[in-house]
Amino acid sequence: MFQAPEPHLTELSFMSRIARAANTALQIETLLPAVASEMYQALAWDHVVIGLLQPTEEPVKVFADTSIQGNRPPEEGRIDPSDLSLLMETVNPQQISVLAVNDPDFDLPQVPDILRDSGLHTIASIPIQHRSHLFGAIFVGSAFPRTIPLNEHHLLTTVGEMVSVAIARILQEEDARQAERLKSAFFAKVTHEMRTPVTSISGYVRLLQSGRAGDVPEYLHEHLNYMFHSSKTLRQLVDDMLDFSRMEAGYLSVDHLTPVDLIPIIHTIAGMVRPQADERRLTLQFNIDPHLPPVQADPRRIEQVLTNLLSNAIKYTDDGAITIHANQLDDTYVRLSVQDNGIGITPEHQALIFGEYQRIRNRHNLRFAGTGLGLAISRKLVELMGGTMSLQSEFGVGSTFSCDLRIATELALGQGITSDNGTGPPEN
Repeated sequence: MFQAPEPHLTELSFMSRIARAANTALQIETLLPAVASEMYQALAWDHVVIGLLQPTEEPVKVFADTSIQGNRPPEEGRIDPSDLSLLMETVNPQQISVLAVNDPDFDLPQVPDILRDSGLHTIASIPIQHRSHLFGAIFVGSAFPRTIPLNEHHLLTTVGEMVSVAIARILQEEDARQAERLKSAFFAKVTHEMRTPVTSISGYVRLLQSGRAGDVPEYLHEHLNYMFHSSKTLRQLVDDMLDFSRMEAGYLSVDHLTPVDLIPIIHTIAGMVRPQADERRLTLQFNIDPHLPPVQADPRRIEQVLTNLLSNAIKYTDDGAITIHANQLDDTYVRLSVQDNGIGITPEHQALIFGEYQRIRNRHNLRFAGTGLGLAISRKLVELMGGTMSLQSEFGVGSTFSCDLRIATELALGQGITSDNGTGPPEN
């Protein structure tokens, strides 16, 4: 069976190579030629052909055709697809079938001619079947009369099973990727279409509040404020969804990196979220180095990240204070942190918190709304700016989210970065 002096060791080596090909292949077009080549080199067969059934006018496609002349592209193979279609009709889905050119029991009279034209005397078909679904078959041919010993029969059956499982896996992965692509396209389309009406609603509410559209009764002002804050929440949700769809597609980006003074940005964003903090009777505190060096960043994205961190801190803190820290960490980084004394995060959940849609749901935070996208987007934005984001938290005590941002240097500035080429510093 094997073309080697140590059959047992050679068999193990052969099966190991087949298993490696089956487990690592990402495409059927690379899997089957590799398997055919391994079978031809290790087994005493003169010809190995692998064909799969197709839901097209051409019922069988040749994916591998290996013989003494080498592993050639299917279009140069000696087995014509139409001939392979006839051979496929002889396949028994349940077991290996062996046919000889002088077999008197052929149901298809053309098969002996196919074997003769291919220079073969004997051909064996190994079904590629997974869960009652026949994908196709592996055909091994010999130019001379040939039988299949029991151990070789077992070996070939195992190869067929391994290939069938690999094909099923590859097809399932492709289906999953296609579903993901469709989901992302739908996600991007819907969120983009939502953005315009949400912006319009906010604008008209502002117009009514300003009085430029006419006098508004006093009792309606509170209702308009609720409408405006609700539209802002919806707008933030839409923006997060748009950023998430860009991040999934690899298109989330930061604009040209410039030297950014964090101090005015911190005070601006703190002023924007102060009404939320006041409503929950929380104090905003600052621990900022007045000599803080500028950092390498996109100002708009820094504002987005800090807004998200402060909004989360306010949302999950019932009383006490929220502290914004900004200090030089070393010669390379500045650390910007938001510290709260809210509900905190358990150790088992801390590893999940930066994942997409990962809002930690328990009895302590069920009342809080949100998509779970903000932290995933914020971390990606910080990484695109050359930094890292980290978390320190103790359940029941509070959390600190930190962004380590690179100190601005001329070499690192003036470039725009998208989410497929951002890099970050080594973790501390």
